This record gives sequence, C-alpha cells and structure tokens, in this order.
Amino acid sequence: MKDTPISRSFLTCSISFGVRRMQSLLQCLLQLVLLRMPL
Repeated sequence: MKDTPISRSFLTCSISFGVRRMQSLLQCLLQLVLLRMPL
C-alpha cells in the first residue's frame, strides 16, 4: 500500500475519531463511578 496523502489524512482522521470516542467513553465511566461513590 502506497503512502498517499489521502490515506495518511484518512488514518489521522480515524485516529482522532477513535481518541475522541475513547475520551467520551472514559467520561461516561467516570460519571458513573462518581455517581455510585458516596461523597
């Protein structure tokens, strides 16, 4: 597979999308933990 700018931009886009998805998932988990924890 050649390293074309199109494939590279697609890779960076998918990576950033995955990172954003992971961040939102972590935020949801954090909120659940904080809600269950007695302050």
